[in-house]
Formats: sequence, C-alpha cells, structure tokens
Amino acid sequence: MNPAQKTLYPLQGVLPFLGVFFGALTMVAFQSVAIGFATLVVFSVAGMTWRSDLPPILPFCLAFQWISAVGGTMFFRAFGYIPGGDNTAGLELMIWMSSLGFLALGVGARAGFNAFAKRFKKLLAQPAPMINPKRLFMLIFALYLISIVFDIAPKAIWFGGAQIIYNLLDFRFVFLIVLGLVAISDASAKKYLWMAVFIVVLVQLLTGFSRFKEVFFLLFVIALFQWRPWERSKYQKSLNAKIVMLGVPGAAFILGCGLLWTGGLKEAWRDVVWRSGASQSPTENLAQFSSVLEKAVANFDLAHAVDELVQRVSSGSLYFSYVLQYVPEITPFENGAILYRAIVNATVPRFLFPEKPNLGGDSWLVRHYAGVKVSGDETGTSVGLGYMPEFFIDFGIAGIVILCFAYAFLLIVLLRILAASSTEKFIFIGMSYSLLSAFFMTFDASFAKILAGAIQRTIIFAVLAAFVYPTVFAWLTNTKRRHGSRFIAWPQQ
Repeated sequence: MNPAQKTLYPLQGVLPFLGVFFGALTMVAFQSVAIGFATLVVFSVAGMTWRSDLPPILPFCLAFQWISAVGGTMFFRAFGYIPGGDNTAGLELMIWMSSLGFLALGVGARAGFNAFAKRFKKLLAQPAPMINPKRLFMLIFALYLISIVFDIAPKAIWFGGAQIIYNLLDFRFVFLIVLGLVAISDASAKKYLWMAVFIVVLVQLLTGFSRFKEVFFLLFVIALFQWRPWERSKYQKSLNAKIVMLGVPGAAFILGCGLLWTGGLKEAWRDVVWRSGASQSPTENLAQFSSVLEKAVANFDLAHAVDELVQRVSSGSLYFSYVLQYVPEITPFENGAILYRAIVNATVPRFLFPEKPNLGGDSWLVRHYAGVKVSGDETGTSVGLGYMPEFFIDFGIAGIVILCFAYAFLLIVLLRILAASSTEKFIFIGMSYSLLSAFFMTFDASFAKILAGAIQRTIIFAVLAAFVYPTVFAWLTNTKRRHGSRFIAWPQQ
C-alpha cells in the first residue's frame, strides 16, 4: 500500500477488519447472511472514503443510506413485522442488491478522489484561514434573520427560477459549516457556534420539514472529524475519549428528536406552519412552537413513534424489495428510459426553458414498478422509490453496479468544480458538505431530482464562491483576533 494513501485514508485497513467482526455478530444476531454481508460492506466503504483531511461527510452519508436500506429488515428480523409492509419476501434479496450498490458507490468515490488527487491535496493542505468568529456569526444571524421576519416563497417570487432562489438560501448553511470548522481550532468560536445553531434550528423549523436535523448531523460530523484514533499523541487520545463519551449521548439525542418528531410533533407543527398560510408571520408561528412541543411530549407514545420512524426510514428499502419481485416478471426493464428522463431534466434549465414539464411527485414510480397504490400528486403527496431501484428498473443488476459507480464518481467531479472555484479550504469544505448532505444522504430519492439538484447547486455555489465569497472572506479576516483566543492545531493529513 502506498504510504501516502495509507496516511490519507487511515481507516481503510481497520474498518474492514472491524466489519468482519461486526458482520459475523449481526449475521448471528439477526440470522441473516445478507445482513452480515451488508455490515461488512458499510464498514468497508466507510474505510475507503474516510479521508484524514476532510470531515467524514461521505462515509456519514453512506452509513445513513445504509440504515435506510438495512434497518427495516433488521427490525423485521427482531420483531417479526415491518411497519407499513406485509410482503417481506424480497427483503433479503434487496439487501444483497443494495450492498452491491454501496460497494460501487464507495469504489466510485475513491476513484474520483484518485483522479483529482493533486487539486484536492493542494487545496486541503492549506493552513486554516484566520476567520473572525464574531463577524462570521453576525453574517449568519443577518442572513437567517430574513427567514424569521419574512415568509420567503421562492416559487411565488420566480417560478422558473425557484431552484436558484432555494440554492441561494441554502448557501447560508455553508457559513454555519465554516463556523463549525473555525470552532475546531479557535476555542473562542464555540459560543458563537452554539448561538448560530440555535438560530438556524429555529429557521429550519419554519419549513415544517425535519431540516433541523441537518444542524445536529453537522455537529456530529464535525465531532467525528476531530476523532482521529490513528494519532497516538496524549492530547489526541484524550480528545478521542471525550468525543466517544459525548458522541453516544449525542447520537441518543438525535434519535430521541427523530422519535418525537415522527411520533406526533411533525403533524401538530405542520398544522401550525402550513395551514396558517399568510394569516401568520414566521415569528407568530415560532411563538406557538413551545405549546405544540409541550402537547407532543404529553401525548408521546413510544411504540407508535418507533413504528412511525422505522416506516419512514425503511420505506425506500421496502419498495425496492417490491421492485425486485415486480421487475422484470410483471413490468419489463426500461433499458435506460428513466435515466434518459433524469439526464434531460438535469440538462435543460427551467429558467431558460419555462415550458419544460414539471417532474411532479415520484409516487407514480412506486405505483408502476412496485405495484403499490400510494398517494400521489392528486393529494399533493410524493412517495419516493429510490435511485437504486430506478437503476435496477433500467438495466437490472448491471445498472445498480455501473450507475452507482458513475453517480459517486460524478459527485466527486462536482466537488472538483467547487475546489476550482474556492480560494480557501473552509469554503470548499462547507460547499462540499452542503452538496453531499443534500444529494447523497437519501436512499429513497429520485435520481432525476438529485442529479439536477446536484448540478444546479454546484454551478450556483461555484459562482458564489468565485465572485462573491472573496469579498466576504476579506471582511471576515480583516480584523485582529480578540485577546485571549485559544487555538489548537487544525487536523492535518
């Protein structure tokens, strides 16, 4: 093994070894060879994509998808049923297929990093920029204050360019990521980070979706970036132990939030945010959150919450198992029709071609290729099938392997474009995190939407990074540090 590669990917030998152990453990515990193999796969792909010079967002996204793919079958093996599904015949085959897909994703991402190794190494080897955390917090506060004061509806502002507006708004989150990176090396930035987290969570709650979880995931990934078991210094050993001790309750907190959200808070809060319409301002909606939360806690039922969370997380894997029974026995392979639709949708911009047909919801895919009658556009509902089932519908097993490899490689190409537009590494890491967390974390996402979304976000973020951020960066760094700021070494390769 190349010593440089070993240093850059320090866990590529350790994690597969652990995967063998935990794979054997899960195989025995759940009485399933498929689950055991899938466990080995997730450890292996995490090892091959965990870089020492980047926060581990890529392995985190793969692991999160893996939970969606395998978690439902684990639940079925443990409790004898799976919420929302009565046909479990295809679950084992689904795990084998998705495991092949995850392996292809890991290999594709690693191949992409190797193809552009010099550019990534040059950018990420830069010293950490000396950004003033107070100014960065002020910027984040000002940008998110807009959503607290005004109800912004991009489609109402400019329907043809709604996605452009959404991406401009999402660029705000990049600055929160940058603040999180600053807090790693500057202890004085931590208080600003926690204040910014509070503000962003409030704004994310206003969407009515579970986007607030993105903030918690960010904190978790930043903590993982500082967990470096391959470094043996006394300080690093102590830090590693602290991260493990805080990580366990942190993960439990995130799980608890997920259970509370799916167990009743989601519906009650959406009644406030969505059904109030224009009659209430965002600040008026937020004022009601404490009472809604209090009622949700009082009426919380753990068994119901667990079923709802499992059903939400595992629906994509369940539909995938139906597809494997339905295609090609009942519905033939499409031979690339779904992929062609995705490419056309991604390469024809709506703001230039406003007559481009709207993709609509994804429920028709579930109905047609999984044989399940689910709610659709007629009720304003979209039920996702997932990109791996779509690859299978087009080309079978070869489609899963080849297209998953190509999908991961393409994402690294997009990261390479962001790297070319970045003047310093923090903004590159922030944009990379935003791109991957939005378009590489959801197992049941439609490929047509994630392909178009990833390309659009890359173009818009690259323009902002090249032409807007340098001015912002000059303001963020054109000041002396406050006396008493404490620094620690930035993690290096």
